[in-house]
Amino acid sequence: MGSEQDPLDRLAIALDTSDWETFETWCEQFGPRVGVLKVGLEAFVRWGNEGVAVARRHARRLFLDLKLHDIPNTVRGAVTAAGASGVDLLTVHASGGTAMLEAAQEAAGGRVAILAVTVLTHLDRMALEVLDLPGSSLARAEKWAGLAQVTGCSGAVCSPLEVAALRERCPSPFLLVTPGIRLAAATGEEDDQQRVATPGDALRAGADLLVVGRPITRAPDPEAVLRRIAREIEDALTPAEIARHLRPSSLITPQQPARLPPVLLPAGGQIWQTHSTICSRGQKQCGPGSQGSNQTAKTGRSTTWSTSIT
Repeated sequence: MGSEQDPLDRLAIALDTSDWETFETWCEQFGPRVGVLKVGLEAFVRWGNEGVAVARRHARRLFLDLKLHDIPNTVRGAVTAAGASGVDLLTVHASGGTAMLEAAQEAAGGRVAILAVTVLTHLDRMALEVLDLPGSSLARAEKWAGLAQVTGCSGAVCSPLEVAALRERCPSPFLLVTPGIRLAAATGEEDDQQRVATPGDALRAGADLLVVGRPITRAPDPEAVLRRIAREIEDALTPAEIARHLRPSSLITPQQPARLPPVLLPAGGQIWQTHSTICSRGQKQCGPGSQGSNQTAKTGRSTTWSTSIT
């Protein structure tokens, strides 16, 4: 188990394998060494809650990375089920929209940290244009991270290249989780991720949690890679910054959010986050002091929760 200044508390190991014995071995090997074990789609579809239960036994914190994207009621039910399995963090797609994100957050009930996935790390500008999503991945990630924040999500998942801009827009304790982490010397290997960075660069930019899979799990000497990542984390952060990261006993705490800038909606409307109230309207601004900003029947109400790293 790590101390409160264990640099590997900042690391999530992705348990991506189709072999059950390998999955169990990784849970036993990495669970006590790193802050988070991540169960993704491959493992979950193959083994379901049995896989989650094995990872839960060994993990300090458990991250279920399902990237839920469906109608609000379906996502609400899925989040409720995930919470019952004992996961600490759960992903949904920010592109599911305001109602879906609010449903996920309400179902989490302060027991699960909801992380909104912004732009997948394999998508570049050309790929976004094919999807009829013009503009840069950074602009898209900023917009969707802002939506996640105002709907009360605990954090967002983004590539390390977007972390600095998102951190400026979404200050702590809003979590920024970054896949696409690669060691500096890792070249020439098969890799479908386009927007990547080293552990140190991602942390200096403002990332809270690094997600690493293949560079560790496929390495001839995984322990040597863990030691190298630990050194990079120690070089990038002060001991106080390392110690301020996620703690098992206080992963999720209610927070009184500050008023944030409006997020523009396609029809010209806005979403304002006020004192624990989220409201949206057609053309009229909803904010502190505006008429009807706290009228639940007209605007809806959603209590905002956030992940504590203090």
